[in-house]
Amino acid sequence: MRSYKGLIYYKAYTMELEAEVAKLKEENQQLRKKQAELMEMQKNEVLEMMNMQRGVKRLCLRRTQTGPW
Repeated sequence: MRSYKGLIYYKAYTMELEAEVAKLKEENQQLRKKQAELMEMQKNEVLEMMNMQRGVKRLCLRRTQTGPW
C-alpha cells in the first residue's frame, strides 16, 4: 500500500499532466483553426490567379484564317 505522502505526489503529478493535456488540446485546436484559415486564403489566392490568367488570355490577339486555302 502506498504511503499517504506518495499518494499526494502521485495525485499532484496526475493533475499536472491533465492540465498539460488540456492546454495542448486547446493549442492544437487553435493551430488547426489557423491552418484552415491559411488553407482557405491560399485557395482564394490560387483562384484569383487563375481568374487573372483567364482575363489576360482573353485580351490576347489571335491569328485568324483569312480564307480557305
